[in-house]
Amino acid sequence: MNSPEAALMKNSTLDQLAEANPKAICVRVEPYGFTDAVRQIMHDRRIGYVPDNVNQALGHLNEIVIEPINAVELRQICRKRRELRNTKRAMKSNASVLSAGVIVFGRVAQKYFDQLDSKTQTEAFLRVATDIANYLNTTLVGLVIHRDETSVHAHFCMPSFDLNGYPISDASSKSKISGLQDIAATAIASFESQVERGHTKVSRITNGAEHGDTDHLSLRDWKRLNKERRDELRRTEEEIAVLETRRLLESERIEKLEAKQAAAELAASHAEKRAQEADNEKERILTSAKLEGDALKAQACVEATQIIEKASQDAVSEVRQIDDAVALLAAGTVEPKPEGGGYHWARTVTDDERAKVGVLVRHRLLGPLLDMFRRATTELVQKIEHFQRLISRLETLEEEMTRAQREELWDVKASIDDEDYTL
Repeated sequence: MNSPEAALMKNSTLDQLAEANPKAICVRVEPYGFTDAVRQIMHDRRIGYVPDNVNQALGHLNEIVIEPINAVELRQICRKRRELRNTKRAMKSNASVLSAGVIVFGRVAQKYFDQLDSKTQTEAFLRVATDIANYLNTTLVGLVIHRDETSVHAHFCMPSFDLNGYPISDASSKSKISGLQDIAATAIASFESQVERGHTKVSRITNGAEHGDTDHLSLRDWKRLNKERRDELRRTEEEIAVLETRRLLESERIEKLEAKQAAAELAASHAEKRAQEADNEKERILTSAKLEGDALKAQACVEATQIIEKASQDAVSEVRQIDDAVALLAAGTVEPKPEGGGYHWARTVTDDERAKVGVLVRHRLLGPLLDMFRRATTELVQKIEHFQRLISRLETLEEEMTRAQREELWDVKASIDDEDYTL
């Protein structure tokens, strides 16, 4: 019994055989009438219209190995060859005059072939085209190598009638196409051994391919499909380019956003650091200010206490000096001048007494105190004189009063004697 691994490997091999061989060389031959032959030869020689898939900057890499003859010469050759058969009717106007072939490679075989130098590639194309012309019993009248498209390939030209005068239009038949692939694979093997023959239609169908997938395309259909694939590839490449541009723009935008975010984070870090430093500086300043304030307050308290004590001592001293000066005034040391406008010493005074009275002068108290003493003295004298008169009157009345009246008078008199008439 086969193992599951062996069955899986067998199925994988069958799938590969059902597909076209990517390592294969492929040859197609297509008949062309006179008008189409003109267009095809112009295309091979890059004359006139240039397809979109052609990179004209690489045109110098193209190579004309055999200069293709023109359509007029091809028609003449075909007529001459046809006449070899002694035909009764003339060649039709729309008869094929050109059998144009193209030599291409699968995607893997193309990589193998691209590794060959240009000279070897030219020899390989010439060998394949020549062997195919010999296989079809005709001659090779044109070979051009195109290196200005997606992949290198070769176009070759043959008259549409063989050397015996028979048309070779049956070169596109199934049997001929299969033979062409055999000839091409054998010819290319001597230049690149890794290039293989393509899988035959029978083998592909036998291994599970659909009939429609194995049908051989005509050269026109192949060109059409090739163009469609190139167009699709170009559109895909354009979409990829657009997506890549968007990716680059988005990547650039993301880089800018990341740079902005990094800058913002750095700025925030710096701001936070500066804020922390500011807080620390503020705390330091407040602490220093508090200490300085406390020191100044303590010093101010000490100085204020000293000033208060000194002021208190000075005030006590001043008060004592004023008391001494007032005592001198009370003693009559200084009195107003009789003529007014000043004061003079009432007697001879010592320097100490003069200094004591100078305190009143310094404080501008001498004049007011002297005036006060003068008014008080005057009032006192008036009161004394009044009381003296009262006493004299009372003594007179006393002699006239009874005993009871006298006692009452003595009480009044005693109360009068108790009055304080001092200043």
